[in-house]
Amino acid sequence: MLTDQRDGKIYSPAWYSDVAVSHLTLAGKLSHVITSTTFYEVSAEHVRRKYQVGQMPTRNNAKTYEVVPGYFLDEAPY
Repeated sequence: MLTDQRDGKIYSPAWYSDVAVSHLTLAGKLSHVITSTTFYEVSAEHVRRKYQVGQMPTRNNAKTYEVVPGYFLDEAPY
């Protein structure tokens, strides 16, 4: 039996972190025929991946939200 733990992770500051992902791929190939039986090929490829992940700001623990008269809560669950 598989259990999915995602429901609890939504209350974690890291679950919805700000992230920027970029990919860059450059490739080139040169083929040169010298004679009908002789040739050479040169190829090069460069792949770059960049990940930038930021942490979410910490939540306010001050009990500032009055949900019912006289009963205040903070920003929980997040």
